[in-house]
Amino acid sequence: MSSDLIPVPDPKVPMWRRYASLGIDLLLIGLVCFALSANGLTLLFVFMMSWLVCRVVVVSKNQGQSLGRWAFDIRVVDSQFYRTPRLLELTKREVVIGLAAFLFLLSL
Repeated sequence: MSSDLIPVPDPKVPMWRRYASLGIDLLLIGLVCFALSANGLTLLFVFMMSWLVCRVVVVSKNQGQSLGRWAFDIRVVDSQFYRTPRLLELTKREVVIGLAAFLFLLSL
């Protein structure tokens, strides 16, 4: 058996770079949401739609990178297949992260 057939996983990105890329995306989406000056459920709806566009649609079209991830040279990779995750997988992941980010932004 040859070791050339075994794919070598990419090195994991340090946590500070992950948090910084999340912060850039959160800042951009937060500015858009608060520029609209919506309240309550409208703010949640606008935030989640913006979040999903930025973190799911853009990532699926841009080889695993949102704007924040692009700034810090990070890609989202499916650990099982070593490719960009599918749309459903990204959506499930980003809905949970988006709700947590919304609550954090709301608390500020």
